[in-house]
Amino acid sequence: QEPSSTEAADAMADTGGEPSPPDRAVTVDHLQAAAERLEMQRGERRTSFDLLVAPFARLKDGALGRAEELLSRWTKDSSRYMFSSSTMPWLAPDGSIQWSRSRICMWKLTTSQRFEANMGVVILFNLIIIIWEADFRAQCHPGWTNEGTCPYEPDKIEWLYIVNWVLLVLYTIEASLHMFAHRCTYLQNKWNVLDFGVVCAGWFSLVAGHVMNVGFLRVFRITRLTRAFRIVLSIRELYMLLTGLASSFKAIFFGTMLLGMMLLLWSIVLVEFVHPVNASLSYDGCVRCPKGFKSVMDSSLTLFQTIIAGDSWGLIAIPVIEEDPATAVILVAIVLSVSLGVMNLILAVIVESAAEARDKDIEE
Repeated sequence: QEPSSTEAADAMADTGGEPSPPDRAVTVDHLQAAAERLEMQRGERRTSFDLLVAPFARLKDGALGRAEELLSRWTKDSSRYMFSSSTMPWLAPDGSIQWSRSRICMWKLTTSQRFEANMGVVILFNLIIIIWEADFRAQCHPGWTNEGTCPYEPDKIEWLYIVNWVLLVLYTIEASLHMFAHRCTYLQNKWNVLDFGVVCAGWFSLVAGHVMNVGFLRVFRITRLTRAFRIVLSIRELYMLLTGLASSFKAIFFGTMLLGMMLLLWSIVLVEFVHPVNASLSYDGCVRCPKGFKSVMDSSLTLFQTIIAGDSWGLIAIPVIEEDPATAVILVAIVLSVSLGVMNLILAVIVESAAEARDKDIEE
């Protein structure tokens, strides 16, 4: 038998006005169910919103990633000091700071890739000025043969003189900053030695230009061209190419020696067996052809022109072969041994040396 309303009211009065335990359980269940429904609705709305903004989020993440990559390239260490033994040389063995704060700031500035990139822009501008100077000075010939009398000398142009002074001052400031930051280790870096030599040559040419021969000073001005190599420090790919080229100089030198020996040996054979046939021929429009194999030096020059440079091999070889087919054995053998043999071998050694240098740089 269910209790009457009066009895239920008396029970609530006895419990302080609170509902009975069964009623409280029902209320909590309703609240939990409502909360779950609200959370499901929020989840559905959040899912719809995520689907809507997902493409824009991916674009944003990609743009930020590219920006961070570009920023890391500009703020990473300079290629000038990429093989430095210490990344924080201001720290003593015990971990204490042994440099002044200004020197630390200067070291971070001069070893940053952004600093090298800015100097690369200055050097590129200087290279354009040097090209313009060379073209402008070329107008002195053949009208003015005496040094100092030509009106097209770049030193006589006021704005160009000022620009060269400004550029030299910038290079001097840069070298001074490196000296202040690196002190005794400054000249241990090959790029610093190059910069120091170019700056000294520039000041010498400007200061001594009033008392010395202009032609002699032009030798020092040519050293400004070496600054163009500094541009490679701003781009890592160019730096890797330059180091590969530098590492292949040894292979190029010995390959050139081998190539010269081959040309010399074949030249002796040509003088002995081909020159008698070639001397009896008459060439129309070729003054040098009858004496192309007259001596070992002439034969070497002819082989270099026709085999190495690839200039008009048939102009002298075809008439000789037509006159005496037996000479074809010698002439074809020269092409096979020198052009297809020695030159391709030299190229393979050069490529291998450059690849080894690149792998070594990556390991270091």
